[in-house]
Amino acid sequence: MLEDLRRMNNTLYPPRGGLSDFFIWPNDFSERVRLNGTLNNIEENIWRILLSH
Repeated sequence: MLEDLRRMNNTLYPPRGGLSDFFIWPNDFSERVRLNGTLNNIEENIWRILLSH
């Protein structure tokens, strides 16, 4: 399962190209801040998991 997570993450963030930054952009500012905060937390958790193994 960890290798699957690593493979999926590498697909999103390859060394050249891919998603350098990804933002959720609804028209409502407070919703945008909330959703992007959640996305940022998920990305940070994935990196912590991958770096610790």
